[in-house]
Amino acid sequence: MPKYTAHYPDLDQPVWYRVRFFSHHADPRPVGWPPPGPWWCSGETEDGKGNTVQVIIAYTKEPDKLKEQWPEIGEISFTQGPEVVQFFDRFPKPDWIVDSPVGT
Repeated sequence: MPKYTAHYPDLDQPVWYRVRFFSHHADPRPVGWPPPGPWWCSGETEDGKGNTVQVIIAYTKEPDKLKEQWPEIGEISFTQGPEVVQFFDRFPKPDWIVDSPVGT
């Protein structure tokens, strides 16, 4: 089991927004724990200024609060929502998400 885990009991509820944004850090992990929901680094691209940025896909219930976890982000693209969280080959369930709270 990973050192840090998180439990989201409502992943199957249509309350999640799937968002896309850029992180300008080589390490695109959120600055706090737990993150607002599942997230993935889906690749790298150029930011139009010659800088390489990480493309982040994340699910959150409160898109306005994403900057608390990723303070460096600029524009957030809302791709879908609200919806249920769906895991598949390209965006698998992160191993730090547990099905029940730790200690239960």
